[in-house]
Amino acid sequence: MTFRGDAVLVTGAAKGIGRAFALTHAAARVGVAAVDVDEEGLRELCSLSPWIRAWICDVRDPEAVGAVVRDVEEQVGAVDRVVNSAGVAPVASLLSSTSEEVRRVMEINYLGTVNVCRAVLPRMTSRGRGEVVNLASIAGWIPTKGLGAYSASKFAVVAFSEVLAAEARGAGVKVCCVCPSLVHTPMGASVAEGLTGRTQVIGMVDALDVVDETEDALERGELFVFPGWVPKLAVRLRRAWPRLASEVVDRAVGTSL
Repeated sequence: MTFRGDAVLVTGAAKGIGRAFALTHAAARVGVAAVDVDEEGLRELCSLSPWIRAWICDVRDPEAVGAVVRDVEEQVGAVDRVVNSAGVAPVASLLSSTSEEVRRVMEINYLGTVNVCRAVLPRMTSRGRGEVVNLASIAGWIPTKGLGAYSASKFAVVAFSEVLAAEARGAGVKVCCVCPSLVHTPMGASVAEGLTGRTQVIGMVDALDVVDETEDALERGELFVFPGWVPKLAVRLRRAWPRLASEVVDRAVGTSL
C-alpha cells in the first residue's frame, strides 16, 4: 500500500471490489469512508475495522453525494483518494432490456461515477493532490453479448476517465481506470451464472489482485490497468483484430446467449 493521504472514499463498499479496497486501506490504518445503499452490508464491513466509517448514499443523487463528501472531509479528513466501485451488471440481451433497466445501469455505473468525481475533484485540485480510481471493465473495451447495457456504461466510464485525466493533468491529481475481466465477487458470480449457468468462468480474477494491480498502476502513473490475463490479451487484440478480440472474450466467458 503506497497511499499517503488523509482519507479514502469508496463507493460500492459493502461488497465485492469496493469491499476489498476498503479493507485493504483500513488494514494500512487509513481512514475509509465506505459509501453504499446496502445498510446491512456497510454495518458488517464497519464491524471488521475501526478505520472504516459508513455513509448510506445513492450515487445517482448528486446533491446527496456532495453532502457525503463534505461530511467525510469534516469527520475523517481530506479525501485524497476516491474509488468509484458502485455498479450493477444485469444480464440480458439489448432487445429484451427495458428502457428503464438500461437507464438505471447508466445512471449508477456512469453518472454515479461522474457525480462523485464532480464532488471531489475541485477539492483535490485546490489542494494540489489526489487520486481517482474508476472501476470500468474489459466490457468497456470489448462489446460483450448479454451485457449490452453494462458494456455501454463501462465504455462511458473509460472515455470519461481518459478525458478527466487530460483535464486534471498538471493539477496534481492522478486518474486510474481499472478494467478487469469477471472478478470473484457476488456480482461476478451472478454475471457468470447469468451468461453461462456457471458461477465461475475462465480468466476470473480475485478482488485483491485488482486492488494490487491498481496500486501498482497508480505508483507508475498509468491511466489504464487491466487485471487478469483475459483483458490484457483482449485489449491488445482489439487494436489490430477487433473481431478476434470479441471471440477471445466470448470463448473465455463461454456465453450461451
